[in-house]
Amino acid sequence: MKPTKNELLPYIADLGSAAKRFNKSERTVRRWLKEYELWVPRENYGPGKLKEHAKAIRALDATGKYTQMNLAEMFGVTQAAIGRVLNNIYYKTMIQITGEADVIWF
Repeated sequence: MKPTKNELLPYIADLGSAAKRFNKSERTVRRWLKEYELWVPRENYGPGKLKEHAKAIRALDATGKYTQMNLAEMFGVTQAAIGRVLNNIYYKTMIQITGEADVIWF
């Protein structure tokens, strides 16, 4: 059963306690708080944070002057997030290959 807004008010800052109290997951409690307009997600958080910086991150990495940790500190994210951008997991780009290749037929 979904708790009332007044029942949720004491738990705004502590989702874990609310989840235990109502025997639901923290995700469910967060959804209830959003429905009652008591939960406001953090701005500029999550994978979308780097969307506009992905090109710059790749360019800085290509210079060889920065480690992934340096880039993470510069952009205020984790090293793992930088790695996902550089490994084309987040914000995929088409890789252009230019030049000529010799074809050997067997």
